[in-house]
Amino acid sequence: MPTAADSLVDTTSGYVGALGYLSKKRVRPMSLSYGFVKAKINGAPVLKAEPFGHETQYHLHASLDVAGAAWDVAINVGTDDSDDLLQYKLVFDFRHPIIQALEAAQAGQCDLTDRNALPALDFMRSDVLAETGRWRLSDPMDGSLHPEPVASMSGILEQARQAALDLYVFVRFYSGAAASTTPI
Repeated sequence: MPTAADSLVDTTSGYVGALGYLSKKRVRPMSLSYGFVKAKINGAPVLKAEPFGHETQYHLHASLDVAGAAWDVAINVGTDDSDDLLQYKLVFDFRHPIIQALEAAQAGQCDLTDRNALPALDFMRSDVLAETGRWRLSDPMDGSLHPEPVASMSGILEQARQAALDLYVFVRFYSGAAASTTPI
């Protein structure tokens, strides 16, 4: 039975969006367990640092209610290494048909593995980020909430939590004893 996730096709560019890779013959869909969650935020976002080689990586953790299950999602917000800054976009007036598919989805986990149509994401070959401005480089992180994008992201997440808005996070799904997700 088709779902909202199956029915959305990008007709403006003539390309069906997909997270995947190119071969000489065709676009292959993402084979990793991938999708999005539609959730509510349970608590204030928390910035956490983790040493990684010669740098410290920073993630903004959000505690989510994903259809009754408690999830911790870590959003990459940068590093203290000025040679390895994060590229990001913050779009405050986003308009795209993908919004209708996301809003129509039930709360919880939506698997998009092996899908070739939006809302499966392909930032490079679809128009999902058209007219959203330039990519920005993150500020070097210093452990505070002041550098961008952590300053904006923490404010956005806190506003969404206080207003009980739905949050959509695109992730890789993992299974097993140490199950977790990786936002994309």
